[in-house]
Amino acid sequence: MLKLLVTVVSVVAAVGTFTALWVGANLVFDQANRSFGRFSAIVGGFVGFVFFGVLHGNRLVTHAGGLEATRDALTFGSAREPVTFFADIVALLWWGAPGALIGAAVAYALSRQEDPKPRLMIGVGAGVVVGLIVAFIFKSAVTPGLRPVPLLAWTAAVGALGGLWSQLRSKRLLPTVATFLGIGVVLGGVGSADLGAGSLIESIIATVVPGALFGFALGSTSHPDSVRRTVIEQKSRAWIFMGPAVLFISSALVIPGIITLILSIRDDDGDRFVGLDNYSRVVRVGGEWNSDNFDLSHWTDFFGSRLLWFGLPLLLIGLLVAALDGRRTGRAADWTPQSGLVAAAGITFLVFGVFSVLRGTVFNNLWWVFTVTVFSTAIGLAVAAWSDGAKGERFAKSIIFMPMAISFVGASVIWRFMYRSQNIQKSQTGTLNAIWAWLGAKTSGAAPTRGDAPDYDPDAYGNLGIGIFDLEFFSFPAKWLFVGIFAALAILCVWRMLVAAQVHGLGGLVGWGVAALIPAYLAYRTASEGIGGYLVQDDGTVVPSPITFLETGPFNNFWLMVVLLWIESGFAMVILSAAIKAVPDDYIEAAKIDGANDSQVFWRIVIPQIAPTIGVVVTTIIVRVTKVYDIVKVMTGGNFDTDVLANRMIDESFQFQNWGVGAALAIILFLSVLPVMVLNIRRMQKEAAV
Repeated sequence: MLKLLVTVVSVVAAVGTFTALWVGANLVFDQANRSFGRFSAIVGGFVGFVFFGVLHGNRLVTHAGGLEATRDALTFGSAREPVTFFADIVALLWWGAPGALIGAAVAYALSRQEDPKPRLMIGVGAGVVVGLIVAFIFKSAVTPGLRPVPLLAWTAAVGALGGLWSQLRSKRLLPTVATFLGIGVVLGGVGSADLGAGSLIESIIATVVPGALFGFALGSTSHPDSVRRTVIEQKSRAWIFMGPAVLFISSALVIPGIITLILSIRDDDGDRFVGLDNYSRVVRVGGEWNSDNFDLSHWTDFFGSRLLWFGLPLLLIGLLVAALDGRRTGRAADWTPQSGLVAAAGITFLVFGVFSVLRGTVFNNLWWVFTVTVFSTAIGLAVAAWSDGAKGERFAKSIIFMPMAISFVGASVIWRFMYRSQNIQKSQTGTLNAIWAWLGAKTSGAAPTRGDAPDYDPDAYGNLGIGIFDLEFFSFPAKWLFVGIFAALAILCVWRMLVAAQVHGLGGLVGWGVAALIPAYLAYRTASEGIGGYLVQDDGTVVPSPITFLETGPFNNFWLMVVLLWIESGFAMVILSAAIKAVPDDYIEAAKIDGANDSQVFWRIVIPQIAPTIGVVVTTIIVRVTKVYDIVKVMTGGNFDTDVLANRMIDESFQFQNWGVGAALAIILFLSVLPVMVLNIRRMQKEAAV
């Protein structure tokens, strides 16, 4: 009951606080013109309160008089958590109040002084006083031990950056450089210090020097006249409305990001500065490649891979056909849908071949990005195009979009049941293995029937509830039934090849010709050996041979990607379907009047019109795939060579306690996503400017 009361009070307090801050901010900035002294004192007091509150929140303050003893006396039994919460609020006020008084006094003094020299003295003096106060706080809390080389390096580098910034942004040189130098001293004096190993003198250097620099920058500002006060009042409105969002983003993203960056350049305990060693450990350990993340030991196997010998001819055929078709139109290459798909299939085989021999977490992530992005976009585009204006369009799209409503964890559980494999003596309960075993039993040619094997258990082959093929009359011909189905599909592809050759020329001929090879091979394989999973034992009986989808590498990675494909294809379909419907009908009708067929209209008219939307879909999916974690964690836990960067980051940080390496992996993930995010933002800005 007490916890519920605390929760309600916390929610009410949070809402009331934000409302009061928003209303109060408007009232405060109204004072910028009416009473600049009052305005300055309020703003300065708020800044001082926040500064000392941050010191308290980061455990840089450890002594608060009798406050800790009072809290310990009050926190007992079930009341410990709520009393601790309120005690922390009191501690925040305890340390924020002196900061507010100092900030208000300094800001008010500056507002009353127009002469530059006294303003400079007030600013520097205030910075020194605050630095001394913080120095004694540091002495009682963390006692930073300075390291001269990082201190000088950070100060010089950040100071030089400040000089460059002042030139690029036309800012005053000395105040800007002083501010940046102060930041450099903080980063070098505290961020790279050996915490707990210093003295009072070192604490004073680490705090008074940046305090004096910040005070110099503050005191160097000129006293605002009535025009500048009006500008302050007007510009403040934008920040007031943006304030809650900026606060949320800062607390949930910016500040944790900065902390993560700092952790990534310190050792695993966060005590010692190690530079880029943690980033180096991601790819190299002990002078050798880190095989968990970056394994190049089997790269030569690519040249013997069947994927190379499948993919390279397809790519060359696609390029050759496009070049030959281009001669007729006077272009270097004239791509048709068929020749383009053949070349794309070749590229896909080659990429899969590369990632099947380049192993490790980094390459797994790249494999995920390529496969999920390309396939989900292609599937979404195909469904959106084929279903546009068709009967039952809404129902079909609803079914395909439905996986988007399922969490990654829920989808992973569903597909674990799909992929599940059992011992060969047990019934196959996984959907895919049940089908695979059933096909093997029906097409092997050696499968026993109920008549000649009374002990035969059909459930061992996957009982699908399809009774017609379990009848003795159909047991033997089932193999040839599948042969006939595959042969019919091959004939259909040949017929389509002849039709497409008349419309698309050589591209149509090659495209459907390559497609016909797949059912033709399946028909041959079924007739000669059967298809599906089966093993013929020494006594002639057949037992199911399931596929270990999740355990057998390297293509177990692809079966994990299917889960995300299942989800993201619906997202791509919905976005691209809306874009297709937004293409002006005038363009399509004009193209048809000029003699274009449906395929030409789609590739030459619709695709260029929706290209920006395709770009948005691709970049959005890339961002999602790069951060994939849930699917791998639920389905394999990163075992069987399926690990990805996000899962490795969690394991390094929380399982192995390698905080530095985990933070470095987090920064690598962020940097890999950042270019795509910047590209997306710039595209949206350009579209908004049109």
